[in-house]
Amino acid sequence: MKEQKISRSHLYDDSQSEYESETESLGYSAPNLDFEFIEVDTSEPQEVEENESKVEKQEEEEFEFPLFSMGGGGGGGSSTDGKAADEPKQPMKVSLKEAEEEVINQERPESYYIAKYTPDQSRQFEVCALDAKSIIEPVYPSDDPRPWKCIDLNKYNAQIELVKNKEKRKSRPGKKKRETKIACRERRIERVQLAKKLQVEQKKL
Repeated sequence: MKEQKISRSHLYDDSQSEYESETESLGYSAPNLDFEFIEVDTSEPQEVEENESKVEKQEEEEFEFPLFSMGGGGGGGSSTDGKAADEPKQPMKVSLKEAEEEVINQERPESYYIAKYTPDQSRQFEVCALDAKSIIEPVYPSDDPRPWKCIDLNKYNAQIELVKNKEKRKSRPGKKKRETKIACRERRIERVQLAKKLQVEQKKL
């Protein structure tokens, strides 16, 4: 079996000429179609435009480089197998894009630290919460409508202490005190006797 050398340009030119000859032999003619023109709103969100610009930029940074083909087959541009020569070879994609470090934003939103409530929620909090007045008022005692049912322990204990002190003071008086008491008693008796004598003398007169 003889070896046949085929160049890369000759291979691509042959495939294009074969395609053109096939279309001419078939005698293809485009049908007469009536097209309707419809106006489409081309205004897209900003995010879609940004995504498209990123894709376009990525496509510009990547291009096909046919020097090193990706596919089966022998090296050096020569092939001993006709089938392997007919298969199209995929060119290698070369990217000039530099690797970018991903920036991670670890900051929390402001709502995590500061709560913002609606007017309805604020009213609900006011209804459920306790104000200073409702806390302080129960601390101070109010006037008892029935004071006879309550006892002031301080006054009651003071009276008990007075009774106890009086009981302790009850003891035998001294000699002079006893003598004065006896003298006072004798004088009272003498006064009573004198009063009786005067009454008797007045009756006689």
